[in-house]
Amino acid sequence: MNFLYIIQQAVLPYLSLYPFKKHQSSKCHLNSAKALTDFINLKSIDCVLDKNRLEEISRKEKDCLKNREFMNRIIDILICLGKSGRPFRGHDEKSDSCNQGLFKELVILLTKYNVVLQDHLQEAPKNALYTSNRIQNDLITSIKNVILRNIKNNIQNSFISLIADETTDVGHFEQLSIVFRYFDEKKNRPVETYITLKRMQSVTARAIFDCLHDVLILMGKDWHSVLSVCFDGASIMAGKIGGVQTKCKEQNSNIKYIHCYAHCLNLELVDSVCDKSKNSKRNKLVLIFFGTIQFTYNFIESSAMRHAILEKISKDVGIKLLTSKLCSITRWACRAEAVKSVLNNYEVLLLAIEEICESSSVPEMCAKGMGLKYQLKSFDFIFGLYLLNPILNIILKTSSLLQSPNMDLVLAVNSVQSLVQNLMAVRNSNEEFRNIYQQSVELCHKNDELISDINSRFNQAIVQLVQAVASMIRLDTTPVMISILSNFANVPVEKLQSEIKLLKY
Repeated sequence: MNFLYIIQQAVLPYLSLYPFKKHQSSKCHLNSAKALTDFINLKSIDCVLDKNRLEEISRKEKDCLKNREFMNRIIDILICLGKSGRPFRGHDEKSDSCNQGLFKELVILLTKYNVVLQDHLQEAPKNALYTSNRIQNDLITSIKNVILRNIKNNIQNSFISLIADETTDVGHFEQLSIVFRYFDEKKNRPVETYITLKRMQSVTARAIFDCLHDVLILMGKDWHSVLSVCFDGASIMAGKIGGVQTKCKEQNSNIKYIHCYAHCLNLELVDSVCDKSKNSKRNKLVLIFFGTIQFTYNFIESSAMRHAILEKISKDVGIKLLTSKLCSITRWACRAEAVKSVLNNYEVLLLAIEEICESSSVPEMCAKGMGLKYQLKSFDFIFGLYLLNPILNIILKTSSLLQSPNMDLVLAVNSVQSLVQNLMAVRNSNEEFRNIYQQSVELCHKNDELISDINSRFNQAIVQLVQAVASMIRLDTTPVMISILSNFANVPVEKLQSEIKLLKY
Protein backbone atom coordinates (compact mmCIF):
# COMPACT_ATOMS: atom_id res chain seq x y z
CA MET A 1 0.00 0.00 0.00
CA ASN A 2 2.73 2.35 0.84
CA PHE A 3 4.45 1.45 -2.43
CA LEU A 4 1.39 2.35 -4.54
CA TYR A 5 0.97 5.61 -2.72
CA ILE A 6 4.54 6.57 -3.47
CA ILE A 7 4.14 5.80 -7.17
CA GLN A 8 0.96 7.84 -7.32
CA GLN A 9 2.68 10.80 -5.72
CA ALA A 10 5.61 10.62 -8.18
CA VAL A 11 3.86 9.87 -11.48
CA LEU A 12 0.48 11.55 -11.24
CA PRO A 13 1.86 15.19 -11.15
CA TYR A 14 3.92 14.52 -14.24
CA LEU A 15 0.97 13.02 -16.04
CA SER A 16 -1.24 16.02 -15.13
CA LEU A 17 1.37 18.68 -16.25
CA TYR A 18 2.12 17.10 -19.58
CA PRO A 19 -1.05 18.35 -21.33
CA PHE A 20 -0.40 21.91 -20.02
CA LYS A 21 3.17 21.97 -21.31
CA LYS A 22 2.03 20.67 -24.64
CA HIS A 23 -0.64 23.36 -24.82
CA GLN A 24 1.88 26.05 -23.74
CA SER A 25 4.06 25.35 -26.77
CA SER A 26 1.21 25.21 -29.19
CA LYS A 27 0.70 27.90 -31.84
CA CYS A 28 -2.73 28.75 -30.53
CA HIS A 29 -1.38 29.45 -27.03
CA LEU A 30 1.51 31.51 -28.34
CA ASN A 31 -0.77 33.67 -30.46
CA SER A 32 -3.16 34.15 -27.58
CA ALA A 33 -0.34 35.04 -25.20
CA LYS A 34 1.07 37.56 -27.69
CA ALA A 35 -2.36 39.08 -28.20
CA LEU A 36 -2.76 39.45 -24.44
CA THR A 37 0.67 41.06 -24.11
CA ASP A 38 -0.05 43.46 -26.97
CA PHE A 39 -3.39 44.34 -25.47
CA ILE A 40 -1.82 45.10 -22.10
CA ASN A 41 1.36 46.91 -23.29
CA LEU A 42 0.60 48.56 -26.65
CA LYS A 43 -1.03 51.96 -27.04
CA SER A 44 -4.30 52.69 -28.72
CA ILE A 45 -4.54 52.86 -32.49
CA ASP A 46 -4.77 56.65 -32.56
CA CYS A 47 -1.58 56.91 -30.52
CA VAL A 48 0.15 54.51 -32.86
CA LEU A 49 -0.97 56.53 -35.87
CA ASP A 50 0.20 59.76 -34.24
CA LYS A 51 3.60 58.25 -33.50
CA ASN A 52 3.98 57.08 -37.07
CA ARG A 53 2.96 60.48 -38.31
CA LEU A 54 5.55 62.19 -36.09
CA GLU A 55 8.24 59.81 -37.25
CA GLU A 56 7.34 60.56 -40.85
CA ILE A 57 7.44 64.29 -40.17
CA SER A 58 10.81 63.94 -38.46
CA ARG A 59 12.16 61.98 -41.41
CA LYS A 60 10.90 64.61 -43.84
CA GLU A 61 12.44 67.39 -41.74
CA LYS A 62 15.78 65.60 -41.84
CA ASP A 63 15.46 65.27 -45.60
CA CYS A 64 14.59 68.97 -45.85
CA LEU A 65 17.61 69.92 -43.78
CA LYS A 66 19.84 67.76 -45.99
CA ASN A 67 18.34 69.33 -49.11
CA ARG A 68 18.83 72.81 -47.66
CA GLU A 69 22.44 72.10 -46.88
CA PHE A 70 22.87 70.86 -50.43
CA MET A 71 21.10 73.91 -51.89
CA ASN A 72 23.25 76.25 -49.76
CA ARG A 73 26.32 74.84 -51.45
CA ILE A 74 24.71 75.09 -54.90
CA ILE A 75 23.73 78.72 -54.24
CA ASP A 76 27.26 79.55 -53.07
CA ILE A 77 28.62 78.15 -56.34
CA LEU A 78 26.12 80.25 -58.30
CA ILE A 79 27.06 83.40 -56.38
CA CYS A 80 30.78 82.72 -56.88
CA LEU A 81 30.37 82.32 -60.65
CA GLY A 82 28.05 85.31 -60.85
CA LYS A 83 30.38 87.63 -58.94
CA SER A 84 33.30 86.68 -61.15
CA GLY A 85 31.24 87.04 -64.34
CA ARG A 86 31.90 83.49 -65.53
CA PRO A 87 29.67 81.40 -67.82
CA PHE A 88 27.71 78.69 -66.03
CA ARG A 89 27.11 76.15 -68.75
CA GLY A 90 29.30 74.25 -71.18
CA HIS A 91 28.86 73.17 -74.77
CA ASP A 92 28.59 69.51 -73.78
CA GLU A 93 27.23 68.73 -70.30
CA LYS A 94 26.93 64.96 -70.71
CA SER A 95 28.38 62.80 -67.94
CA ASP A 96 31.15 61.52 -70.22
CA SER A 97 32.19 65.03 -71.35
CA CYS A 98 35.64 66.26 -70.30
CA ASN A 99 34.25 69.77 -69.76
CA GLN A 100 30.68 69.97 -68.51
CA GLY A 101 30.78 73.70 -67.85
CA LEU A 102 32.02 75.63 -64.84
CA PHE A 103 28.91 75.03 -62.73
CA LYS A 104 28.86 71.26 -63.04
CA GLU A 105 32.64 71.00 -62.90
CA LEU A 106 32.68 72.87 -59.59
CA VAL A 107 29.92 70.64 -58.23
CA ILE A 108 31.90 67.54 -59.23
CA LEU A 109 35.07 68.97 -57.70
CA LEU A 110 33.44 69.82 -54.36
CA THR A 111 31.74 66.43 -54.25
CA LYS A 112 35.15 64.86 -53.65
CA TYR A 113 35.62 66.86 -50.45
CA ASN A 114 32.06 67.45 -49.21
CA VAL A 115 29.92 64.65 -47.76
CA VAL A 116 26.64 66.54 -48.20
CA LEU A 117 27.13 66.94 -51.94
CA GLN A 118 28.42 63.42 -52.29
CA ASP A 119 25.46 61.82 -50.46
CA HIS A 120 22.90 63.84 -52.37
CA LEU A 121 24.29 63.14 -55.83
CA GLN A 122 24.61 59.41 -55.02
CA GLU A 123 21.32 58.84 -53.18
CA ALA A 124 18.90 61.39 -54.65
CA PRO A 125 16.63 60.44 -57.54
CA LYS A 126 17.98 61.30 -60.95
CA ASN A 127 15.12 63.76 -61.49
CA ALA A 128 15.89 65.63 -58.27
CA LEU A 129 19.62 66.40 -58.50
CA TYR A 130 18.96 70.17 -58.76
CA THR A 131 21.81 70.77 -61.18
CA SER A 132 19.90 71.28 -64.43
CA ASN A 133 19.95 74.53 -66.38
CA ARG A 134 16.35 75.29 -65.41
CA ILE A 135 17.17 74.95 -61.71
CA GLN A 136 20.17 77.24 -62.25
CA ASN A 137 17.95 79.88 -63.84
CA ASP A 138 15.35 79.56 -61.09
CA LEU A 139 18.01 80.00 -58.41
CA ILE A 140 19.49 83.01 -60.20
CA THR A 141 16.03 84.58 -60.35
CA SER A 142 15.51 83.87 -56.65
CA ILE A 143 18.85 85.44 -55.77
CA LYS A 144 17.91 88.51 -57.83
CA ASN A 145 14.57 88.81 -56.03
CA VAL A 146 16.24 88.58 -52.61
CA ILE A 147 18.76 91.27 -53.53
CA LEU A 148 16.07 93.60 -54.92
CA ARG A 149 13.95 93.06 -51.80
CA ASN A 150 16.88 94.02 -49.57
CA ILE A 151 17.59 97.12 -51.66
CA LYS A 152 13.93 98.03 -51.58
CA ASN A 153 13.92 97.83 -47.78
CA ASN A 154 17.08 99.96 -47.57
CA ILE A 155 15.72 102.78 -49.73
CA GLN A 156 12.19 102.67 -48.37
CA ASN A 157 12.49 105.94 -46.43
CA SER A 158 15.36 107.52 -48.38
CA PHE A 159 15.66 110.06 -51.15
CA ILE A 160 17.55 108.77 -54.15
CA SER A 161 19.54 109.95 -57.13
CA LEU A 162 19.02 108.10 -60.37
CA ILE A 163 22.01 107.27 -62.58
CA ALA A 164 21.45 105.78 -66.03
CA ASP A 165 23.43 105.21 -69.20
CA GLU A 166 22.78 103.25 -72.36
CA THR A 167 25.27 101.41 -74.51
CA THR A 168 25.43 98.75 -77.19
CA ASP A 169 26.72 95.32 -76.17
CA VAL A 170 28.72 92.88 -78.29
CA GLY A 171 25.49 91.41 -79.61
CA HIS A 172 24.46 94.83 -80.98
CA PHE A 173 21.61 95.17 -78.48
CA GLU A 174 20.91 98.45 -76.73
CA GLN A 175 21.23 98.06 -72.96
CA LEU A 176 20.22 100.61 -70.32
CA SER A 177 21.98 100.27 -66.97
CA ILE A 178 20.27 101.85 -63.96
CA VAL A 179 21.88 102.69 -60.62
CA PHE A 180 20.38 104.18 -57.45
CA ARG A 181 22.44 106.40 -55.17
CA TYR A 182 21.20 107.01 -51.64
CA PHE A 183 22.46 107.69 -48.12
CA ASP A 184 22.84 104.55 -46.04
CA GLU A 185 22.26 105.35 -42.37
CA LYS A 186 23.93 102.12 -41.22
CA LYS A 187 27.13 102.83 -43.16
CA ASN A 188 26.76 106.59 -42.63
CA ARG A 189 27.79 107.39 -46.19
CA PRO A 190 26.29 107.56 -49.69
CA VAL A 191 25.94 104.24 -51.47
CA GLU A 192 25.58 103.43 -55.16
CA THR A 193 23.58 100.28 -55.89
CA TYR A 194 23.20 98.67 -59.28
CA ILE A 195 19.52 97.91 -59.90
CA THR A 196 19.03 96.40 -63.32
CA LEU A 197 20.09 96.21 -66.95
CA LYS A 198 17.21 96.71 -69.38
CA ARG A 199 17.26 95.77 -73.03
CA MET A 200 15.88 98.66 -75.07
CA GLN A 201 13.85 98.16 -78.21
CA SER A 202 14.01 101.92 -78.83
CA VAL A 203 16.39 104.62 -77.57
CA THR A 204 14.05 107.58 -77.81
CA ALA A 205 13.68 109.88 -74.84
CA ARG A 206 10.15 108.59 -74.18
CA ALA A 207 11.23 104.93 -74.23
CA ILE A 208 14.12 105.58 -71.83
CA PHE A 209 11.92 107.62 -69.50
CA ASP A 210 9.23 104.92 -69.46
CA CYS A 211 11.88 102.35 -68.57
CA LEU A 212 13.13 104.50 -65.68
CA HIS A 213 9.57 105.02 -64.51
CA ASP A 214 8.87 101.28 -64.49
CA VAL A 215 12.00 100.61 -62.44
CA LEU A 216 10.99 103.26 -59.89
CA ILE A 217 7.56 101.63 -59.52
CA LEU A 218 9.20 98.21 -59.19
CA MET A 219 11.36 99.49 -56.33
CA GLY A 220 8.42 101.13 -54.57
CA LYS A 221 9.53 104.72 -55.25
CA ASP A 222 8.01 107.67 -57.07
CA TRP A 223 9.47 110.74 -58.76
CA HIS A 224 8.96 112.92 -55.67
CA SER A 225 11.60 110.85 -53.86
CA VAL A 226 14.17 111.52 -56.64
CA LEU A 227 16.53 114.39 -55.88
CA SER A 228 18.62 114.33 -59.05
CA VAL A 229 19.29 112.43 -62.25
CA CYS A 230 22.76 111.82 -63.68
CA PHE A 231 23.17 111.12 -67.39
CA ASP A 232 25.72 111.76 -70.11
CA GLY A 233 25.58 114.81 -72.36
CA ALA A 234 23.78 113.22 -75.32
CA SER A 235 20.84 115.23 -76.59
CA ILE A 236 18.41 112.36 -75.93
CA MET A 237 19.39 112.32 -72.25
CA ALA A 238 20.29 115.98 -71.57
CA GLY A 239 18.01 117.80 -74.03
CA LYS A 240 16.22 120.74 -72.43
CA ILE A 241 13.15 120.44 -74.68
CA GLY A 242 12.48 116.77 -75.26
CA GLY A 243 15.30 115.03 -73.40
CA VAL A 244 14.95 112.47 -70.63
CA GLN A 245 15.97 115.01 -67.99
CA THR A 246 13.13 117.30 -69.12
CA LYS A 247 10.59 114.48 -68.85
CA CYS A 248 11.87 113.72 -65.35
CA LYS A 249 11.43 117.37 -64.35
CA GLU A 250 7.86 117.26 -65.64
CA GLN A 251 7.17 114.71 -62.90
CA ASN A 252 9.10 116.64 -60.24
CA SER A 253 10.27 120.19 -60.97
CA ASN A 254 12.81 120.04 -58.11
CA ILE A 255 14.88 117.31 -59.78
CA LYS A 256 18.41 118.46 -60.65
CA TYR A 257 20.19 117.21 -63.75
CA ILE A 258 23.89 116.42 -63.26
CA HIS A 259 26.13 115.76 -66.24
CA CYS A 260 28.57 113.05 -65.17
CA TYR A 261 31.76 114.86 -64.11
CA ALA A 262 34.02 112.00 -65.22
CA HIS A 263 32.36 112.13 -68.64
CA CYS A 264 32.81 115.91 -68.79
CA LEU A 265 36.50 115.52 -68.00
CA ASN A 266 36.88 112.94 -70.75
CA LEU A 267 35.09 115.17 -73.26
CA GLU A 268 37.35 118.07 -72.32
CA LEU A 269 40.42 115.94 -72.98
CA VAL A 270 39.04 114.96 -76.38
CA ASP A 271 38.27 118.59 -77.24
CA SER A 272 41.72 119.74 -76.14
CA VAL A 273 43.37 117.41 -78.65
CA CYS A 274 40.82 116.76 -81.38
CA ASP A 275 39.07 120.12 -81.50
CA LYS A 276 38.20 120.99 -85.09
CA SER A 277 37.87 124.70 -84.45
CA LYS A 278 40.12 127.40 -85.88
CA ASN A 279 42.63 126.89 -83.08
CA SER A 280 43.05 123.17 -83.78
CA LYS A 281 46.56 123.68 -85.24
CA ARG A 282 48.00 124.19 -81.78
CA ASN A 283 47.11 120.59 -80.88
CA LYS A 284 48.87 118.86 -83.76
CA LEU A 285 51.89 117.94 -81.64
CA VAL A 286 49.75 116.11 -79.09
CA LEU A 287 47.56 114.59 -81.79
CA ILE A 288 50.59 113.18 -83.63
CA PHE A 289 52.09 112.09 -80.31
CA PHE A 290 49.08 109.91 -79.45
CA GLY A 291 49.05 108.58 -83.00
CA THR A 292 52.66 107.47 -82.54
CA ILE A 293 51.79 105.83 -79.20
CA GLN A 294 48.97 103.90 -80.85
CA PHE A 295 51.10 102.92 -83.86
CA THR A 296 53.86 101.68 -81.53
CA TYR A 297 51.37 99.39 -79.79
CA ASN A 298 50.00 98.09 -83.10
CA PHE A 299 53.47 97.52 -84.57
CA ILE A 300 54.79 95.50 -81.61
CA GLU A 301 51.70 93.72 -80.29
CA SER A 302 50.15 92.71 -83.61
CA SER A 303 52.89 90.12 -84.09
CA ALA A 304 53.95 87.46 -81.59
CA MET A 305 57.43 87.39 -83.14
CA ARG A 306 57.95 91.13 -82.75
CA HIS A 307 56.72 90.99 -79.17
CA ALA A 308 59.12 88.11 -78.49
CA ILE A 309 62.01 90.25 -79.80
CA LEU A 310 60.96 93.03 -77.43
CA GLU A 311 60.94 90.67 -74.44
CA LYS A 312 64.28 89.13 -75.44
CA ILE A 313 65.98 92.52 -75.63
CA SER A 314 64.46 93.61 -72.31
CA LYS A 315 66.02 90.58 -70.63
CA ASP A 316 69.37 91.21 -72.31
CA VAL A 317 69.56 94.85 -71.16
CA GLY A 318 68.03 94.12 -67.74
CA ILE A 319 65.03 96.44 -68.03
CA LYS A 320 61.68 95.26 -66.70
CA LEU A 321 58.95 95.88 -69.26
CA LEU A 322 55.66 97.52 -68.44
CA THR A 323 52.73 95.96 -70.28
CA SER A 324 51.93 97.91 -73.42
CA LYS A 325 48.49 99.47 -73.35
CA LEU A 326 46.08 100.26 -76.13
CA CYS A 327 45.03 103.91 -76.38
CA SER A 328 41.39 103.92 -75.34
CA ILE A 329 39.16 105.63 -77.85
CA THR A 330 36.49 106.70 -75.36
CA ARG A 331 38.43 107.02 -72.08
CA TRP A 332 41.30 109.39 -72.74
CA ALA A 333 42.33 109.54 -69.09
CA CYS A 334 43.34 105.86 -69.35
CA ARG A 335 45.95 106.84 -71.95
CA ALA A 336 48.23 107.67 -69.02
CA GLU A 337 49.07 103.97 -68.75
CA ALA A 338 49.92 103.77 -72.45
CA VAL A 339 52.26 106.80 -72.22
CA LYS A 340 53.84 105.48 -69.02
CA SER A 341 54.59 102.10 -70.61
CA VAL A 342 56.26 103.74 -73.66
CA LEU A 343 58.34 106.01 -71.43
CA ASN A 344 59.49 103.07 -69.31
CA ASN A 345 60.17 100.83 -72.33
CA TYR A 346 61.64 103.59 -74.53
CA GLU A 347 65.20 102.28 -74.85
CA VAL A 348 64.05 98.69 -75.31
CA LEU A 349 61.57 99.78 -77.98
CA LEU A 350 64.28 101.50 -80.02
CA LEU A 351 66.57 98.47 -79.87
CA ALA A 352 63.72 96.08 -80.67
CA ILE A 353 62.52 98.12 -83.65
CA GLU A 354 66.08 98.31 -84.97
CA GLU A 355 66.49 94.53 -84.72
CA ILE A 356 63.08 93.96 -86.32
CA CYS A 357 64.04 96.14 -89.27
CA GLU A 358 67.36 94.32 -89.70
CA SER A 359 65.90 90.82 -89.45
CA SER A 360 62.63 91.34 -91.32
CA SER A 361 62.37 90.25 -94.94
CA VAL A 362 59.10 92.13 -95.50
CA PRO A 363 59.77 95.54 -97.10
CA GLU A 364 56.59 97.02 -95.68
CA MET A 365 57.56 96.09 -92.12
CA CYS A 366 61.05 97.53 -92.59
CA ALA A 367 59.61 100.80 -93.87
CA LYS A 368 57.10 101.02 -91.02
CA GLY A 369 59.79 100.21 -88.48
CA MET A 370 62.21 102.84 -89.81
CA GLY A 371 59.47 105.44 -89.86
CA LEU A 372 58.39 104.55 -86.32
CA LYS A 373 61.98 104.66 -85.08
CA TYR A 374 62.48 108.09 -86.65
CA GLN A 375 59.28 109.37 -85.01
CA LEU A 376 60.17 107.91 -81.62
CA LYS A 377 63.59 109.60 -81.71
CA SER A 378 62.22 112.99 -82.74
CA PHE A 379 62.41 115.75 -80.18
CA ASP A 380 58.68 116.47 -80.49
CA PHE A 381 57.81 112.94 -79.38
CA ILE A 382 60.35 112.84 -76.54
CA PHE A 383 59.19 116.25 -75.33
CA GLY A 384 55.59 115.00 -75.48
CA LEU A 385 56.49 111.99 -73.34
CA TYR A 386 57.86 114.09 -70.49
CA LEU A 387 55.19 116.75 -70.89
CA LEU A 388 52.11 114.53 -70.99
CA ASN A 389 53.15 111.75 -68.61
CA PRO A 390 52.73 113.84 -65.39
CA ILE A 391 49.71 115.65 -66.79
CA LEU A 392 47.88 112.46 -67.73
CA ASN A 393 48.72 110.88 -64.35
CA ILE A 394 47.08 113.80 -62.55
CA ILE A 395 44.06 113.60 -64.84
CA LEU A 396 43.81 109.82 -64.38
CA LYS A 397 43.75 110.16 -60.59
CA THR A 398 41.05 112.80 -60.81
CA SER A 399 39.02 110.72 -63.26
CA SER A 400 39.24 107.66 -60.99
CA LEU A 401 38.21 109.78 -58.00
CA LEU A 402 35.20 111.15 -59.89
CA GLN A 403 34.04 107.59 -60.60
CA SER A 404 34.35 106.49 -56.97
CA PRO A 405 31.06 105.31 -55.37
CA ASN A 406 31.89 107.42 -52.31
CA MET A 407 32.11 110.62 -54.36
CA ASP A 408 29.76 113.49 -53.54
CA LEU A 409 29.04 116.61 -55.59
CA VAL A 410 31.05 118.97 -53.37
CA LEU A 411 34.12 116.74 -53.51
CA ALA A 412 33.68 116.35 -57.27
CA VAL A 413 33.65 120.13 -57.81
CA ASN A 414 36.68 120.56 -55.53
CA SER A 415 38.55 117.79 -57.36
CA VAL A 416 37.95 119.40 -60.75
CA GLN A 417 38.99 122.82 -59.45
CA SER A 418 42.13 121.31 -57.92
CA LEU A 419 42.93 119.67 -61.25
CA VAL A 420 42.53 122.99 -63.09
CA GLN A 421 44.81 124.73 -60.60
CA ASN A 422 47.45 122.01 -60.96
CA LEU A 423 47.37 122.20 -64.74
CA MET A 424 47.61 126.00 -64.65
CA ALA A 425 50.55 125.76 -62.26
CA VAL A 426 52.31 123.39 -64.66
CA ARG A 427 51.57 125.65 -67.61
CA ASN A 428 52.73 128.83 -65.91
CA SER A 429 55.80 127.41 -64.18
CA ASN A 430 59.06 128.23 -65.95
CA GLU A 431 60.89 125.84 -63.66
CA GLU A 432 58.56 123.01 -64.64
CA PHE A 433 59.11 123.73 -68.32
CA ARG A 434 62.87 123.82 -67.89
CA ASN A 435 62.81 120.46 -66.11
CA ILE A 436 60.74 118.89 -68.91
CA TYR A 437 63.00 120.41 -71.54
CA GLN A 438 66.15 119.24 -69.75
CA GLN A 439 64.82 115.70 -69.36
CA SER A 440 63.96 115.63 -73.06
CA VAL A 441 67.44 116.81 -74.07
CA GLU A 442 69.11 114.27 -71.77
CA LEU A 443 67.08 111.42 -73.27
CA CYS A 444 67.97 112.61 -76.78
CA HIS A 445 71.68 112.67 -75.95
CA LYS A 446 71.43 109.32 -74.17
CA ASN A 447 70.16 107.75 -77.36
CA ASP A 448 72.76 109.53 -79.56
CA GLU A 449 70.18 111.81 -81.13
CA LEU A 450 71.59 115.09 -82.43
CA ILE A 451 68.17 116.77 -81.97
CA SER A 452 68.77 118.80 -85.07
CA ASP A 453 65.21 120.00 -85.12
CA ILE A 454 65.43 121.84 -81.78
CA ASN A 455 67.08 124.90 -83.26
CA SER A 456 64.53 125.03 -86.03
CA ARG A 457 61.74 124.75 -83.46
CA PHE A 458 62.98 127.73 -81.40
CA ASN A 459 63.78 130.98 -83.18
CA GLN A 460 67.46 131.58 -82.38
CA ALA A 461 67.24 135.34 -82.89
CA ILE A 462 64.49 135.59 -80.30
CA VAL A 463 66.42 133.39 -77.91
CA GLN A 464 69.52 135.55 -78.24
CA LEU A 465 67.48 138.72 -77.77
CA VAL A 466 65.89 137.34 -74.58
CA GLN A 467 69.33 136.39 -73.27
CA ALA A 468 70.64 139.89 -74.08
CA VAL A 469 67.76 141.57 -72.24
CA ALA A 470 68.32 139.30 -69.27
CA SER A 471 72.03 140.18 -69.16
CA MET A 472 71.21 143.89 -69.37
CA ILE A 473 68.81 143.57 -66.42
CA ARG A 474 71.61 141.95 -64.44
CA LEU A 475 73.99 144.70 -65.69
CA ASP A 476 76.34 141.90 -66.76
CA THR A 477 76.62 142.42 -70.50
CA THR A 478 79.14 141.33 -73.09
CA PRO A 479 80.03 143.07 -76.34
CA VAL A 480 77.97 140.51 -78.26
CA MET A 481 74.91 141.15 -76.09
CA ILE A 482 75.32 144.93 -76.42
CA SER A 483 75.52 144.57 -80.18
CA ILE A 484 72.29 142.55 -80.25
CA LEU A 485 70.49 145.15 -78.11
CA SER A 486 71.86 148.00 -80.22
CA ASN A 487 70.59 146.44 -83.42
CA PHE A 488 67.17 145.68 -81.90
CA ALA A 489 66.59 149.10 -80.28
CA ASN A 490 68.39 151.07 -83.00
CA VAL A 491 70.60 152.75 -80.37
CA PRO A 492 74.32 153.45 -80.87
CA VAL A 493 76.61 151.03 -79.11
CA GLU A 494 78.55 153.79 -77.32
CA LYS A 495 75.42 155.38 -75.90
CA LEU A 496 74.12 152.00 -74.71
CA GLN A 497 77.42 151.18 -73.03
CA SER A 498 77.45 154.56 -71.27
CA GLU A 499 73.94 154.10 -69.87
CA ILE A 500 74.75 150.65 -68.59
CA LYS A 501 77.87 151.93 -66.87
CA LEU A 502 75.90 154.72 -65.18
CA LEU A 503 73.34 152.23 -63.90
CA LYS A 504 76.07 149.86 -62.77
CA TYR A 505 78.03 152.38 -60.70
